[in-house]
Amino acid sequence: MSRLLLQVFQQGFAAACDGGTDAPLRVTPNPFRTAARITGPAAARVAIHDLSGRRRRTALLDERGSFVWDGRDDAGQRVAPGIYFLRAGTAARLARVVRIE
Repeated sequence: MSRLLLQVFQQGFAAACDGGTDAPLRVTPNPFRTAARITGPAAARVAIHDLSGRRRRTALLDERGSFVWDGRDDAGQRVAPGIYFLRAGTAARLARVVRIE
């Protein structure tokens, strides 16, 4: 199991803050079919990983701390339905999202 998945399981899929005032990661709607809004700390870099731990997409949240993920990877291909994990910045901000068909 990858280190990222182990960390997510240990934290019970909760978004965790590093003690600062930054917002936790949130995903709505969850599960989603076509697009999901990811919110969190403004200007944070978010990495989206599949269950095997492979990074599928990297995005930068805007100044309001928001990004709409259309279910595509960095190459523009639709990712398969399933469970994906999000990680923001260098802190332990984590979230889980489910893409359905």
